[in-house]
Amino acid sequence: MIFSIFIHFFVLYSLIQQLRFNYLFFETQSRVSLIELETFLGYVFSETLDLIPYIFAFHILLFLAGCYVGWILLRPFFNIAKYSEEAITDVNASYQPEVYSNYNLLTRFSEFFFLYLRENRLKKQLTPQSIPPQFSKIHRPKLDVVYLIHFSFLLLIIGIVTFISAASVIDILTTNILKLALDLLPDAKDYKSFFLGQIEIFEDIYIWIVLLTVALYGGLAFHLYDKMSGAAFGIFSTMRSFMKGNYSSRVHLLGFNHVRDYTRTLNKFLNHVTREFQNETKDTEES
Repeated sequence: MIFSIFIHFFVLYSLIQQLRFNYLFFETQSRVSLIELETFLGYVFSETLDLIPYIFAFHILLFLAGCYVGWILLRPFFNIAKYSEEAITDVNASYQPEVYSNYNLLTRFSEFFFLYLRENRLKKQLTPQSIPPQFSKIHRPKLDVVYLIHFSFLLLIIGIVTFISAASVIDILTTNILKLALDLLPDAKDYKSFFLGQIEIFEDIYIWIVLLTVALYGGLAFHLYDKMSGAAFGIFSTMRSFMKGNYSSRVHLLGFNHVRDYTRTLNKFLNHVTREFQNETKDTEES
């Protein structure tokens, strides 16, 4: 939402500078006393005030969409924590990962991992498990195309709405300037090329809208992806290490505070499982 507000203010600032130039032009060419700059800007922008409620509503929706996207990004971690909490007391708890998860690697492997733990708990025997080749060769976060496609759609929607709102404002301003020129300039038709030439300047604003939208939201997409994929890979690595027989393996992520509560719950579950089997071993030895 902050990025969109920044882009809109950038467009507004660019338009005001262009209108100040038009004001100076009117002031030099007009043979009558021209109104003050503030009044001039108020007249030119008067009809754009009707767009303010729509722009405000768009940013409210964008804020809510951002909250929803945040929840979507964290939901796979939430599902893992939820299952871990339930599995502590119920060995037959059901783990149902999302079909269209943003982290395909974590989703597929966590299902495999929790199935492995459930089978071992039912057999009351914790044994190492061989890792399938498609998981054993992964040593760094993988690029998740599904996530990037989802974020690209959001990027496209934001870009289109921002572009339309800016285009609507520019169209109104251009019309009002032409009206004012006809009222103030005695030979307004002689300056037709001057006013039409400004359209090319406004087209540069469109280009900046596209560049800023792609740069800001593209950077945000990769930043969020790095935060999420790094956490997902850390959990995946811990699960894989645990299955190989390193039963002291736990999730320790630095700089990933957004998933700390979820990883603590997972670690709590792994602690419970190891203690459970340690107790089983002691009972067997005493017998």
